[in-house]
Amino acid sequence: MPEQENDALQVIFPATDTESAVCRATLEQLARHLGIDESAVIHRALHRLAAQFGIVNSPAYESDDGPLTDAQFEQIRQAAGEQKLGRRISSLIR
Repeated sequence: MPEQENDALQVIFPATDTESAVCRATLEQLARHLGIDESAVIHRALHRLAAQFGIVNSPAYESDDGPLTDAQFEQIRQAAGEQKLGRRISSLIR
C-alpha cells in the first residue's frame, strides 16, 4: 500500500442532497452499500469523475473477440461432458 500523506481536506456536507452535492447520510449509505469506508467512497467517486474527463486513465484491458458463437458454446458443452451436480437453477451458457 502506498505511503499516505497527511494532506487532509475538510468537506462540509449540505443538510440534504442537491444536484451537485450529497449529504453525510448519503455518503454513509454508499459506504455501507459498497463495504468500504467513507474516504474510499470519496476517492472512488473523484477518480471516476477525473477519468470521465480524461484527467486520469483507468486501467485499459485488451479487447476480446466478442461474444461466443453457437459453435463455441457447443465445444464448451462437449468438453465439459455430462454434469451430475444436482438440480440446475440457472445457466450462464445458453
